[in-house]
Amino acid sequence: MYIYLQYGIQDVASRLSLNQGSLKHYGINSDVDGLIVMADVILYGSCQEEQRFPPLLTRAMSFGIPVLAPDYLVIRKYIVDGVHGIVFRKIDPES
Repeated sequence: MYIYLQYGIQDVASRLSLNQGSLKHYGINSDVDGLIVMADVILYGSCQEEQRFPPLLTRAMSFGIPVLAPDYLVIRKYIVDGVHGIVFRKIDPES
């Protein structure tokens, strides 16, 4: 499973014309805040409709880290596209 995630991340980096290895995935098992403050941006890629605002995004925004998140109602309620980050169309590989 992890190897597929690595390939997916590198595919995204390639599509964005980023250098190989410039995107990284970290499992959240320990110092979440320490990982967040090292990030330039947080990508929240859930494919499921959220019932409440994701805690990861709350933490990222509290540190002033921009977020990329799908266009779900609960996310749109708190994230202003272009201000707090970017809201992308859900389940649209081209967005």
